[in-house]
Amino acid sequence: RTTPELLDAVMTAASGPSRPALRPMLDGLPIAGGTGTLADRFDEPDNPAAGWVRAKTGTLSGTSALAGTVTSVNGDIYTFALICNDADVLEARRAMDEFTSALRQF
Repeated sequence: RTTPELLDAVMTAASGPSRPALRPMLDGLPIAGGTGTLADRFDEPDNPAAGWVRAKTGTLSGTSALAGTVTSVNGDIYTFALICNDADVLEARRAMDEFTSALRQF
C-alpha cells in the first residue's frame, strides 16, 4: 500500500536536480505509445503525449494506477501519480491517459 503523494515525490525527486542518482530510474519507465505497458496506450495518431509520457502502470482487480513524468510543449517536466480504486479499469486508464495527455499542452 502506498499513496499517490509518495509516488509523486519519488518521480519529482528522480526528475529534479537535487537527486541525480535517481535519474536512471526514469530511463526504465515505459514510453507512451512506444514501449512496455504503454506501447498500446497513447498510440492514436493525433495524441500529443505519445513519446512524451514516461510512466509505470499498475493494475489490480478494480484498481488502476499510473505514475511518471510528462514533458510539456514548453519543455517543463511535470510529475504525476494517479490511483483509481473501485472503478472499471479500462475507463480509469482512459481517464488517466487523457489527463496526462492534457499535461503535455502546458
